[in-house]
Formats: sequence, C-alpha cells, structure tokens
Amino acid sequence: ITALAVSPDGKRIVSAGQDGRVQLWDAAGGRKLLALPGHRAAATGVVFSADGKRLISAGRDTEIHASDATTGQLGQVLRAHEHPIRTVAASPDGRFLASAGEETRIMLWDAATGKLRNILNSHVDFVNGLAFSPDGTLLASGGADTRVLIWDVAAGKPLRTLQGHSDAVNRVAFSPNGKRLASVGQDARVIVWDVATGQPVQVFQGHQGPV
Repeated sequence: ITALAVSPDGKRIVSAGQDGRVQLWDAAGGRKLLALPGHRAAATGVVFSADGKRLISAGRDTEIHASDATTGQLGQVLRAHEHPIRTVAASPDGRFLASAGEETRIMLWDAATGKLRNILNSHVDFVNGLAFSPDGTLLASGGADTRVLIWDVAAGKPLRTLQGHSDAVNRVAFSPNGKRLASVGQDARVIVWDVATGQPVQVFQGHQGPV
C-alpha cells in the first residue's frame, strides 16, 4: 500500500498499491466496493475530489486518472509529466488538482476540464508532498531539496519558503483552520509552521527513522 485517502463523508477509503491497483473500501465494514482499472506502474498517490464523486490517482506511469467513485469508470486521464509522479492533491473548493514527482515542477490542473492551468517552478529537486489549504487559495509543497514552499494558487507564485528540515521533506498537511502547516521528512522530525509568518511553531522529535 502506497497511499490512502478517506472520503469527505468518512464512509469510504481508497487505497493505492505498488501493483498499480486502486481500490475502494467501505470504511465501516472493510468490504471492497470497487477495483479500478489502475495504473501501468505503481500507484503513488490517491485522493477524493471535494464532492466525493471522483477518485483521483497518480502513478509512476506519469498519468493522473480521474474515475467515477460510484461505478469505477475511468474518465479523464491527465498527461503532462515526463517522469514518475509521487503525489497528487485536490483543492477543497473543487477547482484544482495538483501533481508533482520526480522532477522539479508542480502541475496545476483545472479539475473540471482536466486542462493544465499552470506549471509551478521553484523547487530544485523531486517534489514528494502536496496539500491545499482549506480555502483552496494556498498550496504547500515539500521537496527533496529540504524545503517547504507555500504557493499563491491564483498567482502561481511562491509566497514563502520554509526552511528547517535537514533532509528531504516527504509530506505536508494543513490544519483544519489553515493557520498551521505540518511537514515530515527523512530527518525523522515533524515541524509545525505558522502559515502567515513561515516560522516554526513546534518541532516534534521522537521517530527513529524517516517519517
């Protein structure tokens, strides 16, 4: 299992696997509901759309698949990446998808049409984690270059660079109110940041290996 996501209503779980398969599960009973067509290589990221009606998955085959969360039917296939994708995110307002991986670029997509809206450039190594803020105006990205960037989605430009990790950043996540951002990395640390100032608020140390 390479990635998991919970539906907005909390009733379903979607999993992605090293075997390329994407599967939908009933959260209460653990019963498998759907097996999607999947990817031709390892599936590396998965997320529900904001309304819970679509499953968005990304893989090392460089593709992003948007499938119907009820029938499993494959809809849009988004192609622009030249290298394997490591992470995918959907904005809470339902407007955008973001994807990134084994290149320095972040692709920003129109969720409704599947068209590429923007390419975000500022990382200098692979991008491992993406997360939209609760209001959809900001995008956070964590990279192998040890940095966390916070982007203005509308402008397509980085607002802040957060530096505190000593090794690759693996994942990022916003708090429900959007005022804090957590990042985890190869340095075994969890750092909580103030989004407005870009300053670290707390550093949790206790893991004995990469988070």
